[in-house]
Amino acid sequence: MEVMIPQSLQHPLFFSSSTIAVNFESKSLSARGYFPYEIQYEHHLSKETPWAKEHEEAYLSQYITYWQQLYHVLYQRFQKREKNVQHELIEGIAIFLSLLFWSNHKRVVLQDLSTEIAALETVPVNIEERLHYILQRPTSFSSFMQLTELIQEQQKHRARKLTIEK
Repeated sequence: MEVMIPQSLQHPLFFSSSTIAVNFESKSLSARGYFPYEIQYEHHLSKETPWAKEHEEAYLSQYITYWQQLYHVLYQRFQKREKNVQHELIEGIAIFLSLLFWSNHKRVVLQDLSTEIAALETVPVNIEERLHYILQRPTSFSSFMQLTELIQEQQKHRARKLTIEK
């Protein structure tokens, strides 16, 4: 299915054109494309809201599991000094942004990203500088390591928040 990328998600790192072919029915996260739930929601194709508090755990655990698999693939490629890691690393960045926004019960918004992130309550330390670094160098090993740390930190912050809420 061919759909327009919502204005709120248009970012050159993730989408090179204003439309994208997606397979929302696929079980594979990579086949669904970046930010599939936000795209479907914007086009009224689905009422799935992984950022809603009642759905948070199921969706976040699915994305964390997918990140763990992706992490091993990326780590092996970097160990072999392979250069072709861009697709997987960008996919990892998209996973992190989903985890970041959803764990704050908001849908991903890439337009004016700094402002959007500043409005989030539960975030890793120095998130803006660290994420800016990753977005500027999406194929470097140091970006991969920084992304890994951000994901781990966000999981810890989320766990702490859930503990406090209980």
